[in-house]
Amino acid sequence: MEYLAILKSAYRPAIDNCGRVFNGNRFSYPGLTIDRYNNTLLVQFFDKDCLDNRDKVCDSILQFFSNIFEVDALWYKDRTILKDVKMISKIRESVLYYGNNERFAEVKHNGCVVEVDFVSGQNPGIFADMREVRDRLSSYYFEVDSMLNLFCYTSVFSVHALLNGVKNAVNVDTSKQVLERSRINYRKNSLGVDNRDFIHNDSGLYLKKLVKYDRKFDIVIYDPPTFSRNKKFYFSVKNDYKKQLNLISQVSNRYVLSAINSYSVSRQEYLDYHPKNWEMLFFMNEASDFYDSSDPYLKCALWQIS
Repeated sequence: MEYLAILKSAYRPAIDNCGRVFNGNRFSYPGLTIDRYNNTLLVQFFDKDCLDNRDKVCDSILQFFSNIFEVDALWYKDRTILKDVKMISKIRESVLYYGNNERFAEVKHNGCVVEVDFVSGQNPGIFADMREVRDRLSSYYFEVDSMLNLFCYTSVFSVHALLNGVKNAVNVDTSKQVLERSRINYRKNSLGVDNRDFIHNDSGLYLKKLVKYDRKFDIVIYDPPTFSRNKKFYFSVKNDYKKQLNLISQVSNRYVLSAINSYSVSRQEYLDYHPKNWEMLFFMNEASDFYDSSDPYLKCALWQIS
């Protein structure tokens, strides 16, 4: 009954049936989050003690949510701190606890159709915590013809922009897999797929190439991971964030949307990374269903290049 009482007090409906329906951080229960994707639930365990009670937690979740809608499936993901990061991709894969094993689903988000993958990776393919940022950014699109989407992941920012009046977008990522998922998202929204718009490259190296050839974009989306490394590429906020923003100064004609997703970087640290002559037009944290006023993790702002 303990978990049922917690769920009852903290549940909130998902917007467009896609979003966070239980945010443990807001209710002194930081070890657990629950996201809804249509009628599928994705449970994430950030605390080992909570994960050790997986069956009790998941059974309580099913009991609670089955009274609200027909639950098709429940997946859970281990998000506890890892000692061996080499195993992260495997350990972060979701496990089916209940229901059908359809790993892919289409959801509606910010007016876009987005494919989610419940199994692979740390994230299912959509950063729903950026929903309110995308909504606010759309009012600037009437001034924007071209977008550069760095560290693009599944290119939801680009899809949203193209559906709201932006004429073209270039998407850059080091992962061929997420670029293919970007193409899928384009197709699901009846957008033309031109392979020249999907660049398999390190964002920092690509920025240097753009500077060399003096290529410009009206807006640059810059939302890198806090840290990433593979066989060819390495990125860390501490070493690379400010350097790449300086390159972006030479690539953007007008706007830059920058973000950091990390508790370890304060708002002031985030702001200090930016060139002094940039004008901040708005600043936002994560969407309201993700938000914890005592400790927001997302720092995101739209800047105008002077």
